[in-house]
Amino acid sequence: MGLANIVELVIVGRFLIGIASGLSTVAAPGYLGEIAPARIRGAIGSLHPISLVFGIFMAQVLGIPWFDANNWRLLFGFGVITTTIQFVGLIFCYDCPSFYIKQNDTNYALESYKTFNSPFNEEEFKKLSEESRSFTHVSIPQLLRTKIAYRSLVINVLLQMFLQFSGINGVFFFSTIIFQQAGNSDIATYVSMGLGLTNFLFTLSTVYFVEKFGRRSLLLVGTIGQALCSILIVIFLNFSINVPFVIAIYFFIAFFAIGLGCIPWIITSDIFPPNAVPAAGSVSVTMNWVSNFIVAITFQSMVGGLGRLFFLPYMGVLIVASVFVYFMCRETKGKTPGYIVNIVNQENENA
Repeated sequence: MGLANIVELVIVGRFLIGIASGLSTVAAPGYLGEIAPARIRGAIGSLHPISLVFGIFMAQVLGIPWFDANNWRLLFGFGVITTTIQFVGLIFCYDCPSFYIKQNDTNYALESYKTFNSPFNEEEFKKLSEESRSFTHVSIPQLLRTKIAYRSLVINVLLQMFLQFSGINGVFFFSTIIFQQAGNSDIATYVSMGLGLTNFLFTLSTVYFVEKFGRRSLLLVGTIGQALCSILIVIFLNFSINVPFVIAIYFFIAFFAIGLGCIPWIITSDIFPPNAVPAAGSVSVTMNWVSNFIVAITFQSMVGGLGRLFFLPYMGVLIVASVFVYFMCRETKGKTPGYIVNIVNQENENA
């Protein structure tokens, strides 16, 4: 895109980046979930959303000096550096142990397991080997036809949809416009950049919090906190109380980062067996991107139609999300995927 001299090349470049982004948002969380020891699987899994929000923040930072008529090509070209680093780094990465086990390559499976699990636990390795051999690959059609997986799939898909319909990307896409409407036009760009930093720092904190407090607790705190912030945002915006409005937006981002911004990316490898993670991840991430698209194309219309009450629909979604998490989501901290799958299967059979 940085070398494009016609708009069609930019469109093609965006299309190819979209394909790569879609593949990576399925592959990366699944890979991290499979290689991580159970005791720190949440912390390792949170590295994926951390990398996402760090990239968003860096794009905001670099966009201020570079996004003009002369330098926008440099901004697009910067992606070559990060993708080259990723490509070279992947050359030195092992695949997950379960992959080698299913290929009957015990030596590589053992090497891979020892790389990601120190100290080596022979009993856990034997258990992983038994679980991996007992599972056969599950395709998306097979997953959708499997009644026993419905409960897990509903949890997985709805969490990804709640992530988007909480309004978070509407805030990020149009944050400058929102702050200008609130009367902060002079510093709107820099306040918006601060949102990216807040999102990154609080997402980074989940590396610690997710293993200390658990997935379910962070989801509850995050969704309830976002709902309360939505109420405050509506009040402050309608009464033109500008500084508290900005503070409420920042807290909205912080609660999102520790809850819906992180946990849905971790939960897939928690509640599905390794052979079903790619299919389940594909379905849930597809719904994530579809929901993202809907929010992007409707946000400005909502602002135009509802005026300063535009956050009320998102508040309603967040209240529903809080109730859903409370009644439907089980804590998965510190448990092996095999154990969790057995428990969820029992619940599915009884549902």
